[in-house]
Amino acid sequence: WDEVLTDSITKHSPAPPPHSSFLGRQVGAMVHVPETDAELGEADSEGNEAIRHVPLASYAIDLHEVSARAYAEFLRAHPDHRLPGVGVDWATPWVWTERSPPKNQRGKPISLVSRSDAAAYCAWRGKRLPTEDEWEHAARGPEGLRYPWGDSWFPTYANWYDRPREGGDRVDGASLWATPGSYSDGRSPYGVFDMTGNVAEWVADDYR
Repeated sequence: WDEVLTDSITKHSPAPPPHSSFLGRQVGAMVHVPETDAELGEADSEGNEAIRHVPLASYAIDLHEVSARAYAEFLRAHPDHRLPGVGVDWATPWVWTERSPPKNQRGKPISLVSRSDAAAYCAWRGKRLPTEDEWEHAARGPEGLRYPWGDSWFPTYANWYDRPREGGDRVDGASLWATPGSYSDGRSPYGVFDMTGNVAEWVADDYR
């Protein structure tokens, strides 16, 4: 079913137009999101995913996912900090064994870190993790798009780990991690890359 659906979308669905301009003002490696009363959630959802209106102060969010190379700088400055993937049974092929990225992760986004790891890295950079509301608004924009680029799925706009039929190419062009910023058509209304797909991203909130 996945293969049929992927082929159908790729061959017959027109690509959604990229955003003609971005709402966020880029400041260095971050994007400034202005103060707003954000409408978040989904009309057909319940509980914490239902529609909610949240006042958000202005904030800045990284343009790209944190790279493994940048995280290695943090590790070298904190020689006692846990290496990515250590103690995670299923992560054995990708565990770091030194304070530099393994060869297969150079140039890729950091993965296999806990929320406390991510928060420690942010603090070292003089930053913090975004709240869930800040992250969602930066991803979906003021119109509350279903995906960063619009309301329809398009499989070449994100790294979503598709599984092609034997011998075929992946629609998303990546077998595992993709270099941050590889999917320019998938940028959010504020211009942020990779807010759908690639690696999962931590936020500051607890989920209950």
